[in-house]
Amino acid sequence: ATPPVAARLELPTGAPVQRAVRVRSHEGQPFSHLTTFVPDDIGQRIRRQDLDAKPLLAIFRDLDVRVARAEQSISAVLAEPGIAELLEVPVGSALLSLHRVVRDESGRPVEWLHARYRPDRYEYRMNMQAHDMPGQPTWLPTAVAARTDGA
Repeated sequence: ATPPVAARLELPTGAPVQRAVRVRSHEGQPFSHLTTFVPDDIGQRIRRQDLDAKPLLAIFRDLDVRVARAEQSISAVLAEPGIAELLEVPVGSALLSLHRVVRDESGRPVEWLHARYRPDRYEYRMNMQAHDMPGQPTWLPTAVAARTDGA
């Protein structure tokens, strides 16, 4: 684990981890480039064919890794040459960038994800509800949904 990966997975720098890089498609069109890191004790149990066929959450379920929560941030980045080619966009195109640390029931980090999405094929939505808070009203999320389509 490099220092940034080790910090996010709360491991010592240099600890073994599994790194997987995948491109996800919908209806034959690429929409995301995912780089995931998992601790070695979990990574050694993941089969390559499962990475090709299943989302990581389904793999975790199959391995009895009980995912409980995640911290996530979303921003925008420009497509680097290698990622642009895989996502079939021009270099420098705007992409949604998502970082997520997934934790199990004990609070242990079990995955660190860096995903890049084509915004014309992937949309992140959040439903919000107004709440009266001390001082002033504010918006708080009620539900989150992601949409993928070939449009």
